[in-house]
Amino acid sequence: MSFDSHSLERLRKLGRTLPKSIAKPNTTQEVGFPQKAKLHPIEIENDPQALFQELMKASPDGKVPPHLIDRLKKVEENKLSQDNNDLTKERSAPNKQGSNTSRRSQYHKGNEEDLLYTSFERLLLETEEEI
Repeated sequence: MSFDSHSLERLRKLGRTLPKSIAKPNTTQEVGFPQKAKLHPIEIENDPQALFQELMKASPDGKVPPHLIDRLKKVEENKLSQDNNDLTKERSAPNKQGSNTSRRSQYHKGNEEDLLYTSFERLLLETEEEI
């Protein structure tokens, strides 16, 4: 393809007025940072409750993609297996004074949560009856 001299001169003039390409950032500056600093909390969180909270923050309508639900399930399974291992170790260890009080506080905490859940359920039933 050939251009006449007038078209060729116009192309050269346009080439001079076009913006220059943006310089690429120096990649050596990023080498010192750990990989986790670049990841979202959803990707690195290992506590099931905190992960759930992060998922709800990230989702404006409450819908969560299936791969993130799978991640939440895996984190919960890991937490349960870790808790079971800790419980097994605690049972095999000799009883200590402090362990009895911690079991009592966990028991009371569980009862309190059950009581709150039951109260909330009754409240919902009462509001449904009024409607």
